This record gives sequence, structure tokens and C-alpha cells, in this order.
Amino acid sequence: MQRGCSIWGHLWPLAYLWAAWKASARGDRRTRLLLVWITLPLLLFSLAQTKLGWYISMVYPAVALLLGLALAELLTERLALGLVAAVMLGCCLRLPVPADGSPDVTQFALQAVRSLTPGEPIYVAQEVCGTQTRSLISRRPLMSVWDIRPSLRFYVDRPLICIEARDIQAGLHPRQASVISQQDVWSHISQRGRVVFEGHGFVLARWD
Repeated sequence: MQRGCSIWGHLWPLAYLWAAWKASARGDRRTRLLLVWITLPLLLFSLAQTKLGWYISMVYPAVALLLGLALAELLTERLALGLVAAVMLGCCLRLPVPADGSPDVTQFALQAVRSLTPGEPIYVAQEVCGTQTRSLISRRPLMSVWDIRPSLRFYVDRPLICIEARDIQAGLHPRQASVISQQDVWSHISQRGRVVFEGHGFVLARWD
């Protein structure tokens, strides 16, 4: 939920508790409907053996409505509007370009996740990882994931770490780990691992 709802994913449990109290204490039918809409899919897919982030996409509209009801009732109208505007402005600064939602990402992720071992580190090879990550050449610790395209983070639904192609080229690739790369980046790397899956513009490789 946090991955799919961005900043709002941290607030929806509070709104859920508020709605549960309102539905039981006041018999509010609107919040009762939203609670059923949210709870049933989350419960069913939590019990399922295979879990991918997009399975619960039908829950997001109900979460948005629930948050809207909670903000409108708990805050003044002007304060609620200002808070929503500020958060949405922050979210829009990180929006992916339209091409980022390409079906190729979805198709690759659906097949790649079947080959990934639960709990293993997953790296994403890119030309440049940006300022929030650290090159393995400089021996500084690798950091977080924000340079990785959002749709890949969402559909793979595993913790991902950015790694620069030059690090792999220098033989500093991670051991006992899988690496996802776009095919155009992979074609310029000579220190290649064992290709587990290739298709839809991406490569999943592994160094054992």
C-alpha cells in the first residue's frame, strides 16, 4: 500500500481506524461501504500465495475516498484543501513520464518475479544511479532506489538497489544476487552473468 499510494500510504491506516470507529459508533453507511471495499481485497490477497503490488489496485480508489472523508471531517475545509494541494505538488515532482507505464515493464515483471528468490537482493543496472546512490568503485555504500523507474519498482514489487553499469563492467558486480537491466544497457556490458530471463526490452541475470 505504501508503494502504491506514495505519501498517502503512510496515512491510510489512521483513516481506516477513524472509519471503523465512525461505522460502529455512528452507523455511517459511507464509511462502512469503503471499509468493505478496502478490507476484502486486502484480506483475500494477503492470504494468497503469490503477492504482487498491482493485485490490490482496485483498493486505491476506496483509500482515496476514505482519506478525503477523514480530512474533510477532521480538518477545516481550507486546511484540508491546503494539505492535499501541498502533498500532491510534492508527488507530482516525482511523476514518471508517460512512457514509463509501458506494457513492456508489466510483461517483463510478471515473468521475472517467478525466477527471483524471495529475500535475495535485486539490483537494477543503469548508466548513472544519481546522487542518492554510491558507486561500488568508490567503495562507498549503496543507498536507495529513487533513480529506478517507478513502474519497475511497482511491478517487480521487491526491494531494488541501483547499480551503475561501469561497476559491473569493472567486475564489481554483486555475488549471489540478481540484476535487472534494460537490453540496450546490457549490450554494452562485457562482464555478464548467467541470463535467467530476457524479453520485453529487459534482461534478468544472476551471478552465482
